[in-house]
Amino acid sequence: MDVTRYMSSSSRSLGAKRYVLLMQRTRQAAELELKMIAKAIEHALPTHTLIRLDEPTEGLKVLNVKNVEVLVLHHSLTTTDEELVLFAKQMKERKKLTVIFATRNERDLIAAYRENMALYEELDDYVNSPPDPTELYKKLQKAGAVESRAAKRFTVDIPVKVMRVDSQEELTGELDDLSLVGCGLTFPSDLGFRRDEQLRIQIPLNAFGIFHPQYGDFLKLSLRIRRLSIRGLSLGCSIHHLTSMQNDCLVNLLEDIARKQRNFKATSKDKKGAQLEAK
Repeated sequence: MDVTRYMSSSSRSLGAKRYVLLMQRTRQAAELELKMIAKAIEHALPTHTLIRLDEPTEGLKVLNVKNVEVLVLHHSLTTTDEELVLFAKQMKERKKLTVIFATRNERDLIAAYRENMALYEELDDYVNSPPDPTELYKKLQKAGAVESRAAKRFTVDIPVKVMRVDSQEELTGELDDLSLVGCGLTFPSDLGFRRDEQLRIQIPLNAFGIFHPQYGDFLKLSLRIRRLSIRGLSLGCSIHHLTSMQNDCLVNLLEDIARKQRNFKATSKDKKGAQLEAK
């Protein structure tokens, strides 16, 4: 028996079954194109099982019962690219997965994605319809090989108060980055953190010029440690629980950070252009 095939079948039997969800409106898309996309998925992700659906509501339901890791959205599913992006956002809010769009209009898709899904961006990608088989194959392989995050992380770099839930010990650390689903923390020395240990942090909203009517100057979040650096100084944490009000506050905070970063990049680009013109 071929070793690669054996390892592939063994990994499938040991872990949860993995799925790719392809969503399209069959009547509004060329059947030849859809067959090519399905074939590319089967070749690029042989350890995954393909599911094909043409109703958005059914797609949302599937996430509750199947371990969908990659979502391929064909433009025929919706009338506009913005609707396609908004549906992808709904799916992302329910399940950690990577989205690949097959778009009718590259410019419209990018504009809609930046407007609606900037906080979720990580490894999502797109191809033009009808896609080049080789390009689609490579992007599918990348989506299946790399463990993606559910949301884009934004660099923060501010001091935060941290409490270890088990010991009630209070510490001061550095909040390196932040997303809708987690964050990175750094401490000046190895404090013996453990994987799956629970923490609570206080994010100073006033550092971003925000005051929340419910939380005041601090947004408090419960975290669980998921990753530890070799030296034990850096932690990768997931947000353990969010109320709807905490989620709204976090979204507002991240939108403010994203807006400031976009403005900074635009200003830097303008300054660089002015310097080049001066030369």
